[in-house]
Amino acid sequence: MKDAKSLKPDGAGVVGFEADELDNLFWSPPAEGMAIPVEIKGNWSELVLQAATYARCMFSASPLRQFVLIIGYKYNEHSLRFLVFHRGGCTSSKPLDLDKPDGQKAFIHLLVSILT
Repeated sequence: MKDAKSLKPDGAGVVGFEADELDNLFWSPPAEGMAIPVEIKGNWSELVLQAATYARCMFSASPLRQFVLIIGYKYNEHSLRFLVFHRGGCTSSKPLDLDKPDGQKAFIHLLVSILT
């Protein structure tokens, strides 16, 4: 589609890129670009809708993919959720309050758990 705007998440975890190459991220192989999109909004409903769009792009780019991890951050509450999209829908973590030590610890624990 010529008039379609490029999807641009608010942040991204990437693989295989140097800092000066980040304008050339791809949703699909062969470049191992987009690993974990990050979406930032003030409303969970809007955030999940946009995250679902990113998940569809990643599933489309890699049809054998089992799941897509997207990090959602609600800026007005300083809360973060891990959104795991799979073929059956979406599963999410409880909101983590990043202003509190327990929320920070839970963030690190969940991230390491998911990535291992």
